[in-house]
Amino acid sequence: MSLRDDRPRSQTIQEEAEEDGDTGPVYEDVAGTPVPTAGQLHLAALKERLKILGRFLSSHLGLLTIVILYAVAGGVIFQQLEATNEKSECIAAEGLYEQLESFFVETIWEVNCS
Repeated sequence: MSLRDDRPRSQTIQEEAEEDGDTGPVYEDVAGTPVPTAGQLHLAALKERLKILGRFLSSHLGLLTIVILYAVAGGVIFQQLEATNEKSECIAAEGLYEQLESFFVETIWEVNCS
């Protein structure tokens, strides 16, 4: 709606409501000023919040937040995908470690006792 719109205000609100899918009637107060419906108020508030969110996300702080969240989400996903493989490799490595530890202790014992 432009500032120089010659149509009555109630007509423009009705047209905006129909464009947004709200085909309910437009009510007017005693002075003839159109009163928006609850759905129109909710939609207007939602549009304003989306504009604010868009401005925030396009700022440097918003981009930094997106990158940090992307990195954290990637770490969590990687951890979930590799958890079972990592556990099985740790168990296999633990057996090898115990063998090497026993061999090392026996070798040290033989060197010190001879």
